[in-house]
Amino acid sequence: MKAHRTVKEYGKELSLTPLGEWVASSKLSTIFERERFTSLICTECSSPLEIVLLNPLIDTMEVNAKGTLFMDFICPRCKNIHERLNLSGIAKKSEFVEFYDRAVVELQRSVKIEAQKI
Repeated sequence: MKAHRTVKEYGKELSLTPLGEWVASSKLSTIFERERFTSLICTECSSPLEIVLLNPLIDTMEVNAKGTLFMDFICPRCKNIHERLNLSGIAKKSEFVEFYDRAVVELQRSVKIEAQKI
């Protein structure tokens, strides 16, 4: 959880970050899908004060024989490409674009985030 920036620690006390509050309280999809969505944060470019969200490369979207959705992503800041990320647990192929765009809009209300809608 701390790796995905949803929890902060002060001494021995844990509390939710603004990102963690979004995961816990948003009405978008399920809490499990929102938490899984946090894996799309660039860990190299994000800081405790700002989140940099990976941009999906939609033309790389594919579904394997088991029905698992995969896609490549690029960081808008460092330009690193993250190939074939497993998106199971976030959204189905037909729902991913809408889920991603709604998540970006919601997050921009409470978190300093660098992200673009698709």
